[in-house]
Amino acid sequence: MRKLDRLIVLEIVGPWFFGLGMFTALIMAATYLDRLVGYIADGASVLVVFQLMALMLPAIVVKTFPMSLLLSGLLGFGRLSSDSELVAMRAGGASLYRIVGPVFAFSLFVTGLTLFFNEMVVPASTRKMLELGDDISRRADTSHLSVASPVIEKQRLVMVVAAASVDPVSKTMHNVVVTSFDKDEKASMVLEAKEVEFAQLNPPSWRVKGGGRLISWNRPGMVIHFTDAWPKGMPTVNRSLSELLMAKPDQDTMTMAQLQAMIARHELHQDVKIEQLNDYKYWYWNKWATPLAALCFGCLGAVLGIRNHRTGTAAGFALSIGIIFGYMLLTRFMNQWAMRGIMPSWAASFAPLLVGAIATIVILERRNR
Repeated sequence: MRKLDRLIVLEIVGPWFFGLGMFTALIMAATYLDRLVGYIADGASVLVVFQLMALMLPAIVVKTFPMSLLLSGLLGFGRLSSDSELVAMRAGGASLYRIVGPVFAFSLFVTGLTLFFNEMVVPASTRKMLELGDDISRRADTSHLSVASPVIEKQRLVMVVAAASVDPVSKTMHNVVVTSFDKDEKASMVLEAKEVEFAQLNPPSWRVKGGGRLISWNRPGMVIHFTDAWPKGMPTVNRSLSELLMAKPDQDTMTMAQLQAMIARHELHQDVKIEQLNDYKYWYWNKWATPLAALCFGCLGAVLGIRNHRTGTAAGFALSIGIIFGYMLLTRFMNQWAMRGIMPSWAASFAPLLVGAIATIVILERRNR
C-alpha cells in the first residue's frame, strides 16, 4: 500500500507545482501588473520592482495553493483513469476511499502550509510591500497628501472631513471642507477653511487658521464667517491626523489575533458601520476558510478526475477554471450576505466549503459503487 500511496502522491505533486506557477502568474498579471508598471514610471529601479514582486508573492500563493490542488487532482486522477491504473487499483481490492486517501493527506499538508503562510508570512510581507510602495509614490510626487475621511460614532455617520492637501510634518490640512450630519444622517452644516491645524492629542482637537465660513443646510442662505476659533455649533473633529489619513485596513496585513483585536475595538467604540464590522468578521473567518479550501479542492479535484473514459488535459483545465470561478462567485455572494446581516459571518465564510464537501462525498459515494 505504501507504493500505492507514493504513486498517487507523485501523480499529483507535479501538476500541483505546475498549477501553482500558472495561477500565481495569472493573478500577478491581473492584479499587480499595472501597479508595478506605475512604480517603474515613478522612477523605481528594476531591483526595487523585483523586491516588490517578491513581497507580493506570499499573499498570492496562499490563494493559489488551493486552486493548484484542484487542478492537480483533476489532471493526476484524469491520467490515472485514462491509463486504466485506477481500474487496476480497484481490481487489487482498493476502494475509491482508500485511493483518495493519499490526496486527502497531501491536501491536509497544503492546508497547514497555507495556514502558516497566511498567519506568519503574509502580514509581514504585505506591510513591507505597502511601505515600499508608499515610499516610491512619495518620492515621485512631492505634493501633499489629500484626505476624505468619514467619522463614525455609535455606528452613525456624524461628519466627513475632506482636504485638498495635507502636510503630515506640520499636521495641517489645507482647503478643508467639514460636513456634519444630524441624527438622521442628513447634512446639517458645512465648514469651509483655508487651513486647519491639529492642536492637541488628548482629546484630539483642531483649530482654524486664517478664518473660514460656516454654512447651514437647515437655514438656506445662512453663512457665518469666523476667524481662528472653531465655530460654535459645529461638532469638533475628535480624530487625529493619522486616524483621518488611515484608509480601510488591508486584511493581508493582519494576523488573526490582530483582526480579533480590531473587531473588539470597533465593537467597543462603535466607530464603524455595522456592515463594515460584519465585513471584518468575514475577513477573520476567511483566515480559516482559505486554508481549508485546499483540503476541499484537493479531494474534489481527485473525485472529479475519476472518469471511465479518456479525456485530455484541456478538460481538466476547463473544469478547474469553472469550479474556481463558481467558488469565487459564491464567496462574493456570501460576503454581501454577511455584511448585510442576512447570515452570520462564520457561516458565510464556510458555506462554499460545505457545498464543496457535500459534492465531494456524493460524487465519491456514487463512483465507489
